[in-house]
Amino acid sequence: MRLRTFASGIAVLAACLVVSPGTSQAVTYTSTGCEVDTACTLAELFADGSIVIDEGGGVYKTFDNFTLVTNQGTDPIDPANITVTLASSSEVGLTFTILSGGFLLGTGTLQTSDLGFQFEVHCTGCLIHDNTLSITGGQQGDGTAFITETVLDIASEDDLANKIVFISPDGSDSLDHKVFAFDSTDILIFKDFNMNVTRGVVAVSDFSQTFSQVVPQPGALLLLGFGVAALGFIRRK
Repeated sequence: MRLRTFASGIAVLAACLVVSPGTSQAVTYTSTGCEVDTACTLAELFADGSIVIDEGGGVYKTFDNFTLVTNQGTDPIDPANITVTLASSSEVGLTFTILSGGFLLGTGTLQTSDLGFQFEVHCTGCLIHDNTLSITGGQQGDGTAFITETVLDIASEDDLANKIVFISPDGSDSLDHKVFAFDSTDILIFKDFNMNVTRGVVAVSDFSQTFSQVVPQPGALLLLGFGVAALGFIRRK
């Protein structure tokens, strides 16, 4: 019984070591296919651009395969007017700043804007554990703005998390944080950004996408394997 308890303890300890949060040092943002290295436009990213964030300690996040899915409405947003920069947050990620086109003025008839796009995130030296979607700048006036998001694991195509943030005259929720169904190294994110107003105004100037991750600790996987093997041996005995 004592041996079984000991082996179980090893397995649990190793699992805890594997999922202990990684710590970031100096974070740097670099890009390819963008005129300004630290401020890509969404249009440049759609044209095969990519972003790499180096968090130090061998941990990198690569954002690539940006794809425009839909851009419609009475006032479509030009992707060239959206810049994508490093998020100013305790978590590492991206901020999307709408330089123009994120403002709708109602004139008695319905004004709309609907922008949908997707991209992939690949984590080197880590597993992505959760993410946060937030509207970091805007005003609802008499209109409504919302962003919905679906996150999938690329390998299995399993749903990891769904989120929605919104601002409206009847109430707002500008931040949604979700822990993934399971940790993943490669994810696909689909966003749908929608604004509508009949009278008054609605505006969104910034929204952010940030992530936290777990970093496998040296020797933890070996320890976990030892614990599992010990449990298997005890079961056979």
